[in-house]
Amino acid sequence: MDLSSHWNSENMELRKGERTRLKILAASYRCIVELGYYRTTFQTIADQANVSQPLVVKTFKARENIFFTTAMSVLQAAMAETESRLKKQNPRNLKKALQCYFDVSVDMINQTPDLGKFYLNLHYLAAYEQPIKKLNLSIRQNAVMRLEGLISEFTDSPISKKKKLVLAEALHDLIVGHIFQNVSLGNSPDKTKLAVLLDKLLLETKH
Repeated sequence: MDLSSHWNSENMELRKGERTRLKILAASYRCIVELGYYRTTFQTIADQANVSQPLVVKTFKARENIFFTTAMSVLQAAMAETESRLKKQNPRNLKKALQCYFDVSVDMINQTPDLGKFYLNLHYLAAYEQPIKKLNLSIRQNAVMRLEGLISEFTDSPISKKKKLVLAEALHDLIVGHIFQNVSLGNSPDKTKLAVLLDKLLLETKH
């Protein structure tokens, strides 16, 4: 899944204001990956989107919201795509449901230019910028909660809330670790290798 489809400002079925918002979000993403967090401003986004600066200010309200709003839009795209694939594939067990979840993450990284770089920026900045740290934590909590939901839905035997949380966190750390290890080395995440790691983790936790 390429994020350009999520930020498709050419969709004439959308209202003009929504098309402009999507155009600005796409421009914000490009500025962040090309210029970096500190050099991305209302004006650079306006120039990239070919809109007026007041429209960009209206979208983000404050400069510190630029990264947050853009990252949340990426997260919303991932959530929508995961939900769509789960409905289409209709998995019958936890392993297949998790594989679907993992595949969406890998496909988004591999098909969207510089998305891996965007996420590396997010984790790097979280060590220095308190608002980004909160954003990173929020994204992690959201992911863990979604994984807990899959575990609950596709696990036949009863599982305690604590064990479910531990497994969800381990699954999240597994995919994030695999993606970041590859992206930082300039490689593409590999769904086949990730599937092997998933099998190993589920075997170790007897799921």
